[in-house]
Amino acid sequence: MLEALSAGLPVITSKCGGISEWITDETGILVEEGDEEGLAESMKKVKDNYERFRFDAIEDKIKMCSYESVGKQFLELYQKALVCD
Repeated sequence: MLEALSAGLPVITSKCGGISEWITDETGILVEEGDEEGLAESMKKVKDNYERFRFDAIEDKIKMCSYESVGKQFLELYQKALVCD
């Protein structure tokens, strides 16, 4: 999923875990697990409606996973942990 997003591509993935928090109508399509017909339909939707995906929204998702962003989150977490002592 992250590889596709980092390449600026919309994602087709199954609804499992926290993925639905990452993939929106602007960044891709969620399919029920095991739904082969739904997967095929989603592939056709992406092909036929490629321009409807918001590539700025895809870029925003990737920025959330950058080394800088994740490092900042860890730093804030560690600082909060140190204050709790």
